[in-house]
Amino acid sequence: MKLNDVTLLVEHHRGANIRRSRLGRFFIAGIFSLLGLILLGGITFVIVFVTNLVDYHQLTTLEYVDERQQEEYDALEGRLNELVSHVDQLEPVNDNLRLIHGFEAGLIDDVGIGGPELGAALAAGERYRVDLMHAEAVIGRQRSQLRDLIELNEQRVDYLAGIPSINPLPYARNCSGFGYRRSPITGGTEFHNGVDLVPQGNGKIIAAADGRVVIARSAGAYGLLVRIDHGYGYQTRYGHCRLLYVQPGDYVKRGEVIALVGCTGRSTGTHLHYEVLHDGIN
Repeated sequence: MKLNDVTLLVEHHRGANIRRSRLGRFFIAGIFSLLGLILLGGITFVIVFVTNLVDYHQLTTLEYVDERQQEEYDALEGRLNELVSHVDQLEPVNDNLRLIHGFEAGLIDDVGIGGPELGAALAAGERYRVDLMHAEAVIGRQRSQLRDLIELNEQRVDYLAGIPSINPLPYARNCSGFGYRRSPITGGTEFHNGVDLVPQGNGKIIAAADGRVVIARSAGAYGLLVRIDHGYGYQTRYGHCRLLYVQPGDYVKRGEVIALVGCTGRSTGTHLHYEVLHDGIN
């Protein structure tokens, strides 16, 4: 749109005089340009002010968050130091357990840590990361060696469970011990390779230890016989039984009823002939 000159007529309120003022198009254009610059400057000021206000608010928020994070970091570092201390205190305990169970000691020796992660932590001065790596290394070593102790303990539990250690005929009376004696059959001297137990209760014969039944049948002078292999070289024999509750191949637990006491085979009365063998020797 073409901008033309403008003439202003100013009349007194009483109608006395009339003034004429002519405004050139360049003057009017200058006024509009000035107003535009003022408006643009105001908008720019508002935008800058709001932006700075938002930035200030964000900076204040970040400072607050940073303070909270620093407090949390300090608390975590304290807990980490406490954890490292506890881990170090477990070292001699673990070491003593190894010695008790026949392992060599050595847990007290320091563990080695390294690699790029350690170098980066040292370069950044992040001591907590170094302590964490040390704690992880110690815990890893303890876990591995405690696993050895658990396996050894399981083996020993299995070993102890296989050792004949309870009376196979509870509350029974021992009427003939192990060793040389006068034979109740011939009257001569003979070696008695077990013990004879006379029942005082219900006559139930129980397994003296965990094991697998290898014989459950009539066996000559033994009469009805149960023989159990307990592993680790141990076996037990239960002779002169009246009734068998197990058969070859059965796995029995210590205290499980396997037979009833009787008078079968070469026997002069109701009793249990009980033998314990280790590596084939009574």
